[in-house]
Amino acid sequence: MVFFSSLTFGWRAGTICGGVGSAAADILLGSGIYAPITLVAKGAEGFLAGVIGRMEAGRGWAICAGLVGGVLAAIAFVWVLPSKLFGIDEWVFETVVFAVILTLVYSVFHFKKQVFETWAPAVLGISFGGWCMVTTYFLGEYFLLDVGLGKALSEVPVNVAQVVLGGTIGALLSYYVGKSYRPLSGRK
Repeated sequence: MVFFSSLTFGWRAGTICGGVGSAAADILLGSGIYAPITLVAKGAEGFLAGVIGRMEAGRGWAICAGLVGGVLAAIAFVWVLPSKLFGIDEWVFETVVFAVILTLVYSVFHFKKQVFETWAPAVLGISFGGWCMVTTYFLGEYFLLDVGLGKALSEVPVNVAQVVLGGTIGALLSYYVGKSYRPLSGRK
């Protein structure tokens, strides 16, 4: 419901449904100790999914392309470090790789925007919102609840599965509800 609310009605509904609704569910189900962490984790998830997931083509795409390009560039730097192989300064290599990845990602978003206008914002919103939720739960459980590293890490795959399943169902449901009844979703 967090992703459905965010993608269909916007960030305000996503934040309230995600944060308050999920925290209330924790309390009602006897897991009240998790309620403050859930309020922040699910509220942030709903907020990001609503903001990014309902973004229209334009300047926002450049921001998303920059974020995606930055993440891909960071992964390339950590895993591949070929600057040592080519004998050039690391910062020069990183700048060139970042620029190439940013250009490629922006080109895909810009030139194929009719394909991406519907699904790319939803996928990016779900991805960033889900990443925020998984990270918040991990940090909250490890540092605030002091459950230990093993227990906090064991929850990560469960939370990732929750994002994938909830994001898929929420995005599909939001798409078909928005397509069937445009005034409800606020989209043209």
